[in-house]
Amino acid sequence: MQISNSNEVLSVAEDTIFLDEMLLKAERINQNRFTIAHECAHQILARIEEKRVEFNSRRYFNSSKKYNCHELLKTEDWREWQANSLGAMLLMPKSTILSHLNTGRKISKPTSFGGYFNEPDYQKITELSKMLKVSKSAVIIRLKEIGCLKYKQETEFFDPLNIMVG
Repeated sequence: MQISNSNEVLSVAEDTIFLDEMLLKAERINQNRFTIAHECAHQILARIEEKRVEFNSRRYFNSSKKYNCHELLKTEDWREWQANSLGAMLLMPKSTILSHLNTGRKISKPTSFGGYFNEPDYQKITELSKMLKVSKSAVIIRLKEIGCLKYKQETEFFDPLNIMVG
């Protein structure tokens, strides 16, 4: 593949991933690690699915048919969901999260009170975020995916002075 920029042509190997320098900035490194994992997941999934996707594309997409945006977005949404899930699995393995939440004989699942967390649960999420070097939002999404987040109505929280935003 060749990339052209006015007077310069750069040849790169197939499947090369370019990273913008902004992804290396220290103040956003936790969020950017997920972005990098997400993009790597696209490459991994493309390799795994190469033949099947090629077959499905030929089978499902007809060049003489006009597709609406909704039909095309369904495929793209699926690919983005897959990349998000694999990126999360790479950075936040379920076993690591479970061992961190393990308190003796059972898993201590954080509770979301309408999107808010009490101090001890917010602290667990913060610790996981620091340990795994990802954002708190990524931790909360991953907890949700692996079934380690309890949900209650915000009104069920009994001490409004102890609420932390998740």
